[in-house]
Amino acid sequence: MLFRSNVGKVGTVSITKDTFTTANATVNYGPMSYTYTSGQENNVLVFVGGVFQTPITNYTFQGNAYIALNPTSGTAGQSIVLLHNFNSTNAA
Repeated sequence: MLFRSNVGKVGTVSITKDTFTTANATVNYGPMSYTYTSGQENNVLVFVGGVFQTPITNYTFQGNAYIALNPTSGTAGQSIVLLHNFNSTNAA
């Protein structure tokens, strides 16, 4: 028998989208709409040029409101899209 101890709220939350367009392959992008610390990378979905990026492997959070891409090669001219608020507990 399976018992779950976590109960999610029912309702809706707003998903926030940040978009950064790179003119060159810099390291840090931001500021983001929300602040995060290192270790919270799984709370954000990140796409570079439409390709999903793996948390920690391809990006980390730097300075709370900034994201650092790794590697930076190939990012010049690419659109960086971040989707936030999937882990919100503020459902109405």
